[in-house]
Amino acid sequence: MNYIYRLRTLRLESTNVSGFITTQLGLLQSLAVFDLSNTSLSGPIPSEFGLLSGLTYLGLHNTNLSGDVPEEVCSMIASTVSSGWNIPEIHVDCSRVLCDCNCTCA
Repeated sequence: MNYIYRLRTLRLESTNVSGFITTQLGLLQSLAVFDLSNTSLSGPIPSEFGLLSGLTYLGLHNTNLSGDVPEEVCSMIASTVSSGWNIPEIHVDCSRVLCDCNCTCA
């Protein structure tokens, strides 16, 4: 089970997954690609996503997620910009999710 923390890609897009996103996904700090688009997930985007410091892509569009992109996620984006790393791509449904940082409306 310890190997899950080394997971680099988690793609659940276009599956029948539903419910809320668990905050424990923030423990997957090796995660680079995280795609939850085209699912029935709902509720807020967990602030723990800001712990995913290696993230290069976060797909959250075409879901039932709502609210704001957490400040912790925006701060993570800002720190990657200032350090010269690749800017993570965050795709959200802008009719449901408010984003004050580098998000792409999808």
